[in-house]
Amino acid sequence: MMMDEHCELKNGEIFQNYACLLNCVDGKSDKFYRIQLLRNVNGFHVWTRWGRNGTEGQSKLEGPISQADAVKNFERKFMEKTKNAWNKREQFKAVKGKYTLVERTSGCVGKVSLNIWFELPEYIYWQPCTHTLQKPDLPADLSSNMQLPVDILYTIFLHLSLRDVLRCVQVCKSWKILLNDKYFWKMYIQRNFDLGIKCDFSNEGPMAQWSDKWHCYFEDDVDNKDDIYVMRPFPSMWNCRVVHPHGLDPLSGDVKTLQGLCRSLEILIYMRNESSRLGMCNDTRCSAKYKGKHDICAVLFPWDKEDLPTPLELLDEIFHFHPQIFAYYFNYPNDMGELQENKLNFHLVRDNTPDSSDYEEDEEHDLDEKPCLNRICEMDFPDKDTMQKFEDCQKFYKWLQPIMDPSLTVYAGEEKFNPVAVFMVTHLAPGWVGGALTAVTYT
Repeated sequence: MMMDEHCELKNGEIFQNYACLLNCVDGKSDKFYRIQLLRNVNGFHVWTRWGRNGTEGQSKLEGPISQADAVKNFERKFMEKTKNAWNKREQFKAVKGKYTLVERTSGCVGKVSLNIWFELPEYIYWQPCTHTLQKPDLPADLSSNMQLPVDILYTIFLHLSLRDVLRCVQVCKSWKILLNDKYFWKMYIQRNFDLGIKCDFSNEGPMAQWSDKWHCYFEDDVDNKDDIYVMRPFPSMWNCRVVHPHGLDPLSGDVKTLQGLCRSLEILIYMRNESSRLGMCNDTRCSAKYKGKHDICAVLFPWDKEDLPTPLELLDEIFHFHPQIFAYYFNYPNDMGELQENKLNFHLVRDNTPDSSDYEEDEEHDLDEKPCLNRICEMDFPDKDTMQKFEDCQKFYKWLQPIMDPSLTVYAGEEKFNPVAVFMVTHLAPGWVGGALTAVTYT
């Protein structure tokens, strides 16, 4: 178990597994309470952080104190919050109005724990369930038709890939009932994706610029020059580094929507990680009027219409840009942006690569005649010493091609601010639209 990332204690470590995450749902209240006993060269410390789920909350660090006092302090806090003794936590019993214990070991649901290790893809993030969920009312004869208890089945299903879970739905009627309930999918999302809100945007490329340092050209076009902004409210980002509209509740919606969220997050996290690993960015390779490199962010938002959103819907209703920034689309609401209804091209250099018609020389081309993925996910062209990168980039583009078909590219703020926002989005799954969010700097 790792020390809480929000704790400022230097060179600290958790002492003898004295650490827990507590959760309390009471009416409209949904809150967490974290306690950790930490040790560093200066002595022992007790770290607590608490607040509403989905927020960073408040925190307190006590110490340095003696080991005995730290243990006593930790156990007292645990008893106060749960009405259970720490040394009897294996027999934990929930008390109405108090916090419940959220297990964090070996895949736990309720009081059932399996001491099994599962190998997960690198891009899947582990997140303990921080919400107390109401178990579904299952048919009375359901358990009698299964060889394993329901909680054991839930625990196993939570460790499967999304594809395998959806396959399990087809196995039998009992599994279909279990896996077609919001209770399971809410647990699955919280188990496999870190949807805590990221507070620090300082290393998030264009997001950092739009929240702090950006160049405004429309000050003379507004009455209140002290009220200049890019987006308001500013978008949020989950810890899995997916940008989304402020205030979005990811666990709302029906089963199909929650399944769509899982699929969308798998795609976006992989896209974000691979583009970062391969050094991809929004660059000048396909257009001479842009300057500089900008990181690629992943973006996601709920969308239940058959057609992709119009630029005005995207920039006004979903992400709430300043009116001067989406002024063009306000004046021309029928402009559909750059809507591509076929697979986008990608081009790689021929030098030092196998001879193939898939590869082109490094030269500018007409984006209207040949729109491409490289326009957003631009790679640094490899040389003879980086052939593996070349092959990985080719695999990435071929993976991304069918996903971004069809796609919509929208520019926000040309001649209004720099760097200009660029969206390239598509339908990722039922109920969800997302893709890349990046920027261009006009010369």
